[in-house]
Amino acid sequence: MTRAAFLIAMALSAAAVAAQEPPPLPLPGTVSKPETKKEKEKKDAAPLLPLPGIDAPKPAQNPPLLPLPVTPKPTEAKTAPESKPPPAAPKPPATTTVKAVPAVDRPSPPAAEKPAARAAATVAQIGDMRLRAAPDTDLWGVRAFVGGERSTEQDYTDAVSHSRLGAEVTRWFGGSWLVRGEFDWRSSTQAYVPLHSAVNAPVKVDENRFDVLATLGYDLGPAILRDGRLEFTPMLGVGYVGIRNQAFPSDLIGPNFGGRVRFALSSAVILHATLAYTFNLAVASVQNSALRSAKGDFNTRAGLALPLSGGYALEIDYSGDVLAFENTYRTAHGAALGFGTSF
Repeated sequence: MTRAAFLIAMALSAAAVAAQEPPPLPLPGTVSKPETKKEKEKKDAAPLLPLPGIDAPKPAQNPPLLPLPVTPKPTEAKTAPESKPPPAAPKPPATTTVKAVPAVDRPSPPAAEKPAARAAATVAQIGDMRLRAAPDTDLWGVRAFVGGERSTEQDYTDAVSHSRLGAEVTRWFGGSWLVRGEFDWRSSTQAYVPLHSAVNAPVKVDENRFDVLATLGYDLGPAILRDGRLEFTPMLGVGYVGIRNQAFPSDLIGPNFGGRVRFALSSAVILHATLAYTFNLAVASVQNSALRSAKGDFNTRAGLALPLSGGYALEIDYSGDVLAFENTYRTAHGAALGFGTSF
């Protein structure tokens, strides 16, 4: 018998045995359907035999199984060398619970505090040099003066000494507008030459002189120097000079032109000067002195101001005055000590 005939006989016998086996029973709860004619023919049909010379496909080989991990025996675990424990994992940083605070009470971060501290230090340093820390501070200024002067009248009379007391009040408005009021009193024994005297002998009389001044000005200092160390205030107002004695009284009243300048050399020394000129518009019609009527008056005060703690200041000043008569000039030079405060 050949090999092919043997294989055919084996296939036919296997098919006959399969045909004699009964069909599988249906599962419980399932309804079996009757087989159709085509399905019966497929069951009865013999399986296809491979062609001669062609090997049948080999079944797929299963992948090799991995060996199971072998647990060491207790005796082996004792004899095994001790291994170092793995390094402990770093602990996470401790977190602190921050209590929520209202926005008003919450402190500013440190990064913002440093520039603010520098800015405050700069402002404080500049403020020490400023004449006024801010436009709305030191609005009022009050000064009192005491001093003396020595006056001459060219060839008319001898030199005369004067004692002087004065006071000054200033008030700032709108940051740069300044109102200034001043009052001075001078006392002396003054010599006059009568106008209708036959011998032209001088006559000495006790004399009191009163100076009243009210002016308004605008400070141009911040426009010249922005650091606040300069005050330059041109002023315009009204001035009055009253001379009272037993025989030769005189009055002078009219517009006043002047100004005030202050400059801070340092936080401890301030230079200042005040100038004023009053032109007389009230000339007396009757003259009884050889000096005749007064035409105008120029006065100045300049010196050093030494600021003290508490807003006070001590001033050491030169004082000068030139009273112009129709026939001569009464020129006076002196010194004054001032003390005042700003608030």
